[in-house]
Amino acid sequence: MMMLYHSTRSILKTKRCYSTFENLGISPLTCQKLVSNFNVTRPTLAQEEFIPTLVQGRRDLLLRDRTGTGKTFGTALTLASAIPDSICKSVHALYIVPNQELAFQIGSWIQQLTTHDHNFKVMANTDHFDLSVVPHTVVGTPARILDCVSQGHLPVHALERLVLDEADQALSLPKRYATARQQHKRAAHPKPAEILLDRLSTLHHQTMISSATLNRPLRYFLAQKGWVKDPLFVDLVQGSQLDDERNATVQHHCLVISDDAIRNIEQSKEDVVSKDKQVHFDDIDDRMMESLAVLQEIEPVRNGILFVGPTVSVASVKNKLAEHGITAQDIKEYNGGPKSKDTLWIATEFTARGVDIPGVSHVFILGKPVSVTSYLHMAGRTGRFGPSGFASGKVINLVREHGWTESKMLNMYDLLNIPIEKYQHVE
Repeated sequence: MMMLYHSTRSILKTKRCYSTFENLGISPLTCQKLVSNFNVTRPTLAQEEFIPTLVQGRRDLLLRDRTGTGKTFGTALTLASAIPDSICKSVHALYIVPNQELAFQIGSWIQQLTTHDHNFKVMANTDHFDLSVVPHTVVGTPARILDCVSQGHLPVHALERLVLDEADQALSLPKRYATARQQHKRAAHPKPAEILLDRLSTLHHQTMISSATLNRPLRYFLAQKGWVKDPLFVDLVQGSQLDDERNATVQHHCLVISDDAIRNIEQSKEDVVSKDKQVHFDDIDDRMMESLAVLQEIEPVRNGILFVGPTVSVASVKNKLAEHGITAQDIKEYNGGPKSKDTLWIATEFTARGVDIPGVSHVFILGKPVSVTSYLHMAGRTGRFGPSGFASGKVINLVREHGWTESKMLNMYDLLNIPIEKYQHVE
């Protein structure tokens, strides 16, 4: 068990060497497509660290970096570079992601990066697939790939690379203080990603597991399962996961909604009044919707994402916003193609996990995030890295004045070391 941690090399922030993608091992043809289709010429720090190891295909990898710094795109780029023109008798690369939205986005990237796009396939929904020609590379969700492998439709005997992205979401381990019953329930009902990786663990292949929140319990779980052996741990997180250069470009606001007012969150826990202050409406009440509508009028939203709770109906929020004159779309309708610059997408954290919508200027979060990790991933949809560096953006969280919510929000910002700025248009 301990061998994982003794043999793992953790890479903290290092000096940039500003390599080219070709020097990292990406094929010249793929580099040409990278420039012509994405206008990208230089790798990010994360890409410099992990691409050479992934290209070589020998050593297992654990990768942790901030959201929006190029992990997923760099992985797609590497796999696209390795796709041959020749006919395959087995899948050689599997890229497993937790939701179909991310799978289709990665598929779109690979299609634009390879000259052999006939030799890869996206498997993320229940559509019938013609597998008379075995693809070299498959991108898909755990359940869909597991189903195809179990039925013998997808030969994987010559698998060379297996990538599990957003591993914390795909595996959904019990929370830190989960009860014994919750832990037993999770152990008795393994997730499709766990079943799939167990089934493929007997094959000799390189495994890469990545997440912005690849914490110690998750790494311990991976060691227990034996899915990675003597991995290189590329860890580019130090201190806050939203600090340094990125904090200079993204502003964070938190607005507290009561029966008759909207105000900024208090700046310290000592200033929070009493937990007895309660409102008797929920997160999709008209007061919350009206507040969102006002923000849409004030803010120059180019591409915005509105995150709602996991039990909230996206269709209901869309209809309620329409009553206030705001047009919004379900993020499941996003397919990676060109869209209107002033679109507001509605999503839960799960459906938008890892999805990279270019130029997101604003993230709106409706209600208290379910966890610090949840906020990290939702806020990470803006201020993302591009050819010109980190983009600017705003994250505005709307919470009800309800019990200890305000104190809990302040605790979250403290844990993430995020400075909360006062929103000038409210008291």
